[in-house]
Amino acid sequence: MKQILLPIVMYMDGSQTGVWADLELTPIKIALGIFNHVARKQAQFWGTLGYIPSITKDKSRGRRALVDSGHADTTMEYHQLMRDEGMIGADMQNAHPAQDLHTMIDTVLQGFVKLQKTGFK
Repeated sequence: MKQILLPIVMYMDGSQTGVWADLELTPIKIALGIFNHVARKQAQFWGTLGYIPSITKDKSRGRRALVDSGHADTTMEYHQLMRDEGMIGADMQNAHPAQDLHTMIDTVLQGFVKLQKTGFK
């Protein structure tokens, strides 16, 4: 049985979902390194492993007014607002914001990591 090295090329690049949308999605793309540069410039040589959503950190007055109203539907919004404004106590703020991104990337790459460990034929 002959084994060969198979280089893997990955990249992430954010893209907007629309002109007026405030939602950014970052696809994680993958291609085989055995293809030359000319081939890798073509979309059909790239596969998408998954998407990372960008959570907006909105500090608008309207959002604050809604939370301050005390309505029962704003419970989740209240906690997110406190986190966004840095008002959650040190005991609740145990993760660095970059760890959320790394957790999402770990989830997207789970299958790829498994494949790396077991190999394929």
